[in-house]
Amino acid sequence: MRLLIDRGISFLAIAILLGLNMAHAQGGVQASFTPNIDQKLDARPSAQVTSDDENVLASKGYVQIGTISASKVGKKANSKITEQLQSGILQKAAEAGGDVVHLTKVGALDTKEEEGYGRGECTVWSQTTYRNVYGNLDTRFGPCIQWGHTTEMKLMTVSVLVSEGTVWRYAPNWSADIAARAAEATRKAAEADAEQATLIKTIKAAGLPELGADINSAKMKTWMSSLGTPEIDRYSTGNYYNFKSDGVSLLFDDAHKLSAIFLYSEYADGFRQYKSYLPYGLSFQNTRREIERVLGPPEKSGGEGVINYWASYSSKGIQITYDTLRTDDLYARIYHISISAVR
Repeated sequence: MRLLIDRGISFLAIAILLGLNMAHAQGGVQASFTPNIDQKLDARPSAQVTSDDENVLASKGYVQIGTISASKVGKKANSKITEQLQSGILQKAAEAGGDVVHLTKVGALDTKEEEGYGRGECTVWSQTTYRNVYGNLDTRFGPCIQWGHTTEMKLMTVSVLVSEGTVWRYAPNWSADIAARAAEATRKAAEADAEQATLIKTIKAAGLPELGADINSAKMKTWMSSLGTPEIDRYSTGNYYNFKSDGVSLLFDDAHKLSAIFLYSEYADGFRQYKSYLPYGLSFQNTRREIERVLGPPEKSGGEGVINYWASYSSKGIQITYDTLRTDDLYARIYHISISAVR
């Protein structure tokens, strides 16, 4: 039985982001705000445009909380349009908790794609009446003066005028906290890079294919052909190519990219044991107690009763399924181990 690393999504975070990106309809202006901090902020009564550059704002105790933009369909800016764009930006910035906005673009011409009904056949033609060579009245049709619309929605390129900038909140006491968060994010990113490098090294040393590789690439076809004809299982999560005599199963996603590699112990799910290297120096002979001495407690786990107990180490790019249904069995051994991208 296979269990991939859970990719949990915070529905609250999505709801907040969607709420901040709702359109500001006044004057046909659409405004959107993208936060760059995790903290949810209370709205301000109003916001204003500042002429200070970002270094000056930071020195005065302001903290950048996100970026903002506003757009309006059009091809040529004028004072009324730039005022509407600025109004939309300031309202959205205040709703997001900003005090001031540093504008980096004002009424610039741009394009965007949006769904709409494209132009269809002409419904009204211009007409002129004249006497023909026989002296009779006749009608001459000129250019179209009214177009109909197609009945099907499609993507259309629309010219828009855009203003954008950064949003700042006066919060002099946040500086140390923001710096600490930035340092922690940098540290975690460095750790993730190191873990990814370790994983890549293991994959290369074992002669396994690279994660993300396309199933139709020449290198992948050569590697798979060296193991013979696979048994293929098709699930909603993707297609599994099982090389049972070699203890290997490859999971390809809907885009035909290699998203996970499964390495099996002897007779697990009908596989023979995988013979090459396991990640982080592990062995199929290791007990769960020994594995947790090396990797620490799992970041997430599950199973018991119905399915085998599994332990996820998403920050290391691996998940271990043990040969037991019990969550308290520290002498269980690896049933199979999966390798996927570090998260």
